[in-house]
Amino acid sequence: MRSKFQHHKNVSYLFAGSKVSILREMFEDGRRAFYKFGKITTIKNIPKNDFFNFIKTKFSKTGKKIKDECCESILEFTRCHPYATQQLCHELWYITEKNVEKELVTKAVNNIITKQKDTFERLWDSMRSKSQKTLLIGLAEEPDANIYSKEFIEKYNLVSSAHVQKAIKHLRKKRIIENGKNADIFFTEWLKKREG
Repeated sequence: MRSKFQHHKNVSYLFAGSKVSILREMFEDGRRAFYKFGKITTIKNIPKNDFFNFIKTKFSKTGKKIKDECCESILEFTRCHPYATQQLCHELWYITEKNVEKELVTKAVNNIITKQKDTFERLWDSMRSKSQKTLLIGLAEEPDANIYSKEFIEKYNLVSSAHVQKAIKHLRKKRIIENGKNADIFFTEWLKKREG
């Protein structure tokens, strides 16, 4: 693709996605075909109000009603992550006849987790160390915690900040963690249910 793209004139290409580490690797790793091919721009999150209105409009256009509290519940769960929001809304739309009720949001989340259970179990089994698993559980339970704090390390028996750093390095490499958080919201929910 690069060999073709570089000869095009008056054309712009946009590479976009929510997996920041994959995109950065494509353009910042000297071994990759698109190394320094373009300019990297970080796009801010979609504003919650815009997402909220978008969901209401899309459901309405297909003859289904979604309550405000359901939209709030969706966006709270997905933290306005575009792919997770789309995935949840798709499942919710599929299981809704006419009116979206709050219980249906919970059912849609559970359906997605059930469908991906085998994938999540394989991912869990692929963890090389106990500290990787423990860190993921800690992040699932406390997504905004300071993972290098003494309290967090003691609470989850992570031994030391060096152990946390090592676990983070492996989890980033596997793209299980993005920006210091579990990358897949549904995997995070599976972890919480698995533990409790």
